[in-house]
Amino acid sequence: MKYNKEFWHLYSYSFTFGMAVMIAGSVFLPFLIQSGFTFYDLFIYTFTWCLTPLLVLPFLSSLPTKKFMTINFLLRLTFPILIWNFYFPKTQLILLGITNGIAIILNPVSYNARFFVLSKNKKAELSSVYFSVGPILGIFLPAFGGWITQTYSYRVAVLITTFLLIIPFIFVLKFKEKIVKVNLRKSFSYINGLRTVLFLEGFWETIPFFLVGTWILFFLREPLQYGAYGSYLALIGVVASFVVAKISDKIKRRAFIIYPITIFLAIATFLLGFSSSLAVLSLLMIFMTFAQTFAWPFMVTVYLDNAKDVRKGLFAREFMLNLGRVCSISLLIAIYYFTQNLLYGFFVLGIAYLLYPLALWKKNHYR
Repeated sequence: MKYNKEFWHLYSYSFTFGMAVMIAGSVFLPFLIQSGFTFYDLFIYTFTWCLTPLLVLPFLSSLPTKKFMTINFLLRLTFPILIWNFYFPKTQLILLGITNGIAIILNPVSYNARFFVLSKNKKAELSSVYFSVGPILGIFLPAFGGWITQTYSYRVAVLITTFLLIIPFIFVLKFKEKIVKVNLRKSFSYINGLRTVLFLEGFWETIPFFLVGTWILFFLREPLQYGAYGSYLALIGVVASFVVAKISDKIKRRAFIIYPITIFLAIATFLLGFSSSLAVLSLLMIFMTFAQTFAWPFMVTVYLDNAKDVRKGLFAREFMLNLGRVCSISLLIAIYYFTQNLLYGFFVLGIAYLLYPLALWKKNHYR
């Protein structure tokens, strides 16, 4: 597939933005633990940034992509201020959750509004390119961020991240403003038949976004070790999505791919509940990362295939994803509170994710 200038402009933005935030972001959790925060604090932080979009989205009456991307960068500049010294630790952590929650919602809806309309007949391949940035950068940058943090300090890693954000911001300045006229209520009319699927997708995403990273902290707490492990996981799945996406676009029958992959992902998630040692975790994460790398592009493809308008449905899509994340993290908090064991979270979320292919079938997607 040939990509036009706008595609490469957006991809360059995504690549440089991912490069900047991954250096400090990949070792943020061990930094918090070393700063004296507890696992409950990590839960509250994650819950806050997942809840914030649910409170912000109802007040948005349009989607000005360039403006939202600019606000995203301004919010990122508050990060060094909030983590430099923890004078009021709990308050600052919640403020971090709120600012990250707003930034995390404004950036993807703006980027997706531009990116999702670039391809009509290569949706799965486009989704693979969309998700290729993380694994490619993830091979090197988590280990680099860990080395910077352990050799110098986390403050240095944050300063490098903040400085590098200038590069993607230059791309934003070159963008022409594109405004999508839609609000949350109207947005829901464009995702009929996708609400349950998107909720379950968000419900499961708590695993790679939070649960896996938190569970690794039980084995590896030094920033360099933690970052290097993240690079190891990225290396496993760096090319998988491209292969499957090309097959899916040629077959035109996504059911041959989506159902087996989502079932495999649910099983892989369930099996992580047996990872009581680092060796077992490392082995099981091979299957988990492989399944995850295959599945994520197709989750996006489900939206691209079935949304009535991929841009106008973005507010509702993000609302349902974050609603799923809030419910999932709430369940994990309850599990950890009553059992003091995060492993049960993998069991419960793995079983719950088996509902995803069932929801696809019930909604007549890809029969």
